Amino acid sequence: MTLGIFSFYLMTPLKRLEYIRMKLAEIPQKVIDEYKLRDRATPNGSMHIVTNKGMYVLPQAGLLANELLEKHLNKNGYRQSKLVPGLWKHDWRPIQLMLVAGNFGVKHVGKEHALHLKVFL
Repeated sequence: MTLGIFSFYLMTPLKRLEYIRMKLAEIPQKVIDEYKLRDRATPNGSMHIVTNKGMYVLPQAGLLANELLEKHLNKNGYRQSKLVPGLWKHDWRPIQLMLVAGNFGVKHVGKEHALHLKVFL
C-alpha cells in the first residue's frame, strides 16, 4: 500500500516565524484579484508573506518535518533502521515502510496492521 504524507510535511509547525518575499508575477492572477494583493504589494511588485508552517520553498521544512515524523512514529512503536535511512519497522507488528518523496511505500501482513498505521498518520 502507499500513503501520501504531503500534508504532514506542509503543516509542520516552524520553530519561529519565517518571512518570504514573492513577486506578484509568481502568484496566480485569480489569487491576486480575490485577495486584492495589488493594493498590498510594494512599489516594485513584491509581497511580503509570513508563515508559521512548513512549505516547499523553506529549506528547513524538510528537516523539521522529518524530526516531527520520527517523534510521532517512535511514539507509536516504529523505529528507523540504523542501516537504511528512511526504512521504518514496527517493534512487533509485521509492517515496514519506506519514505520516498512525501509518500510511504508500506509492506504489511494483515489488514489490521495496515489500519494501525493509517489511523495515526
